[in-house]
Amino acid sequence: MTSDKEVSMAEFVSRQWSSDLEGAGLSRRDRRPCRYDSYIPDPLVGRRFLLEGGVAADVADAEAAIVRLNAEATALVGTEALARILLRAEAVASSRIEGLEIGARRLLHPEAVRVREQPASDVTATEILNDIDATVAGLDALGPGDPITVDLILEMHRRLLAGTRLEDHGGRIRDQQNWIGGSSYNPCSAAFVPPPPELVPGLLEDLCSFCIDEWVHGLDPNFTIDLYTVYGWASAELYVDALKKAGPTPTQASHRAALKTETNFDADHMLAPANPAGKVPATCYVLAQIVNGEFQRVDMPKGSLYRCDGPNYTPPGS
Repeated sequence: MTSDKEVSMAEFVSRQWSSDLEGAGLSRRDRRPCRYDSYIPDPLVGRRFLLEGGVAADVADAEAAIVRLNAEATALVGTEALARILLRAEAVASSRIEGLEIGARRLLHPEAVRVREQPASDVTATEILNDIDATVAGLDALGPGDPITVDLILEMHRRLLAGTRLEDHGGRIRDQQNWIGGSSYNPCSAAFVPPPPELVPGLLEDLCSFCIDEWVHGLDPNFTIDLYTVYGWASAELYVDALKKAGPTPTQASHRAALKTETNFDADHMLAPANPAGKVPATCYVLAQIVNGEFQRVDMPKGSLYRCDGPNYTPPGS
């Protein structure tokens, strides 16, 4: 896979680690300060990926196979039963990456226990079943054209860790430095150190913006994104959000009533928060520029999604 344009490159940033574990009974190796290299990935927004011929052919074959399955699976009432079997098999296979070894048969009892809302004793099975639940929740939340959002990612993360020893971390963006390998107390000898915590919110937004960008150009490869695209997307997002709140059988009246509850809307962090129901505009703002036909945020404070300062900031109530 290659990219057809020049983009900013990923880099390693040298940072200082200072230990606060003096006198904690740890070895000098675990207590020592050091410098370490944290990896900063290059942005996804603005990139165009080109699949090599063989890969593109495999993708086309897979798409054709799915179309045939949908057309020929007449023995099933829909394909939900088959999808569940395939999803379980995929969860078992992919969980091996995390060192979770379990057979599909072993999942049957814990899954039945979960349906009866009884406590599960098989920790490994719980984690794999969470994998299935998170995937199903993500698929159910997304309709054709719906954007992947940070909130959706966090909800899937919450479901993934529910009922495990890491449950307290579920659905939260990390606020501490983590690493892989080496000591459990510092990153000095780590094999890999991910981005610093203050950069994670922005990187997640970049991922979601990239998914939106791919959707727009999937409809029209020659379309040039502009400010009207942002407003159009935000308006549609507000409309659909209220439509969902109006219930399974919405009416014009129930939809209008749902719109009146939209008091804190930011189009999934695309815009600064505003109050459409109260007709109160945003007080903060977002700075962006169009680079090669793509929106890119610029001059954003670390750890924040919006700017709430300077001459373009309107204090609430003013």
